[in-house]
Amino acid sequence: MVGLGVVAEASDWPQWRGPGRDGVVASSPPLVDTLANVSREPLWRSERILAENQGGWGSVVVGEGRAYVYANWKYKVPIETRTLAQRGLETLGWRPDMPEDLARKVEAARLSEERAGVARADARSWCAEWVKQNLSTEQGKKWNQVCQRRLLLGEGAVPLDDVMKLAAIRDREFPNADALVQWLADSGIDAPRREAILKVVPTTADRAHDKVFCLDAATGETVWQMEREGTFTGYSSSSTPCVAGGRCYVQGSGGRIYCLDAATGDEVWQRQVEVKANELASSFVVQDGVAVLLVGQLTGFDAATGEVLWRQGDVAGVYGSAAYWRTGDGTYLVCNGAKETFCLDAKTGAVVWRAPGGGWSTPAVSGDLMVVSTNNKALGVIGYRLSLSGAEKLWNVDFLDRGTSPLIYGEHVCLVGGGAVARILCVDASSGEVVWQEKLPSTELASPVVADGKLLYVSRGSLHMAEATPEAFRPLGEAKLGAAVCITPGIVDGRLFLRLKDSVACYDLRGSPS
Repeated sequence: MVGLGVVAEASDWPQWRGPGRDGVVASSPPLVDTLANVSREPLWRSERILAENQGGWGSVVVGEGRAYVYANWKYKVPIETRTLAQRGLETLGWRPDMPEDLARKVEAARLSEERAGVARADARSWCAEWVKQNLSTEQGKKWNQVCQRRLLLGEGAVPLDDVMKLAAIRDREFPNADALVQWLADSGIDAPRREAILKVVPTTADRAHDKVFCLDAATGETVWQMEREGTFTGYSSSSTPCVAGGRCYVQGSGGRIYCLDAATGDEVWQRQVEVKANELASSFVVQDGVAVLLVGQLTGFDAATGEVLWRQGDVAGVYGSAAYWRTGDGTYLVCNGAKETFCLDAKTGAVVWRAPGGGWSTPAVSGDLMVVSTNNKALGVIGYRLSLSGAEKLWNVDFLDRGTSPLIYGEHVCLVGGGAVARILCVDASSGEVVWQEKLPSTELASPVVADGKLLYVSRGSLHMAEATPEAFRPLGEAKLGAAVCITPGIVDGRLFLRLKDSVACYDLRGSPS
């Protein structure tokens, strides 16, 4: 029997992976028999809300008539100062650590008659072949890209002697553009080359806001919006909010943690946690008055005040999220660490037991069965039988995805993902036997959900549906909705809440009663 969560009504989708943190809609009205019957026009679409690398990959949650989503919203600001960084040098086709004899060899090749005779359409393949033929395996590992870049620039590249002069000012901050131009002129670099160098020097700085949007679940209109200064990272932070006890808990960027009034957006408390990683994706789980988050190490905060109650250093990471395991009169948390899967007491953070596992995904639990998708190719996906004394391994399945979470339905397990070699699998929960599998287009970090006996998952911007049956893979259609990648849909009363690339949308999946 699949257990339900305790943070809100089962008809809501109040946290990562739904009421029970397992991707299961326990009670659903009949859904459409095929996505061909679903209009590409949603019931509503929100205001502009950026996603993916401009806003993050967090999913939408729904509680008490409101939908919530977090965005690490990137933007740029103009700057007066000028700094030539390593990236700029590499764009010019040079790195300070490159041996001079190799740099000269590349220089001769880019100015050669052979290179000049290469048609523009064939330039990339010529450069790749030259590097393959002229660099050793070890050199190729270090300087493949930068050499190809310089060869591709051909006669238009800044001369090597001029580029090498720039090593003296790498990462040096000039007060303004004029000061940098003057240095270049004083170094004997002519005007056309100065212009080329200035093009690789940033004139803006990257910034980010932490934003939480609260939308009316019936209309999509914005009820409130929280905005705080955040931290810019290469990949946006991607936490999914958790709505519990009238509050909205969410992890922002740079170790910022927010607890907001779910109805008004007013700040209840905020905390700053020291964490070394930049891209953060763990989502809160609230249990026994403790708000638990994997932020460098698994940490329990007082849900009412934000006070740190405990830290469990054995459970390390910044991407995974904990799930529930209920047994007897107790509710415990299970969570992936770096290389193991842990069972913990939510009140104290004490480790009850640990087992081989680890990775970014959230374990799936149904009764005393736990399924863990690991980041370890040798382990793959593991099925465990749980007790308070430990986790007994039942089986392994060869499956690898950076972070998709398994789904348990009935006596079977569904897995979706695998990156460039993506598959959807149905696995017998008792034996680990792969009952059926089907190849998918490149898909990862896309945890499936189930409602009304139908599997739903996102792949390459489209929503997919299939029968949740062990008999065979029976697809029920695809709806090209422009969904953000690496997200999980939420389902409430037959309505699907989905994060798109530039907004949040709600679609009617309700079918005719049987």
